[in-house]
Amino acid sequence: EHLKIQINSSGILTIKGGCPVDQTKSIMFRKETKVAKNCKRNEIRAKFSKGVLYVTMPKTSLTVAAPTVAFKGNTSETLDHKTDD
Repeated sequence: EHLKIQINSSGILTIKGGCPVDQTKSIMFRKETKVAKNCKRNEIRAKFSKGVLYVTMPKTSLTVAAPTVAFKGNTSETLDHKTDD
């Protein structure tokens, strides 16, 4: 079994490989997918186990700014904001 995983400067992840079926035939494959902008590219990992390829692409943690709400007069107050992941 042969497996090669690459990511190019444009953010395209390429997975290609193959395995022999018998002495004269083999199966080859190639899959390309765009990596999300919020992905930690240097932390992408791949694992091949029991005939299944697992590719993990961790996301960067997003900082969500708390909304500011204006009240009477010239004062403002920041509210706690929670997101569901």
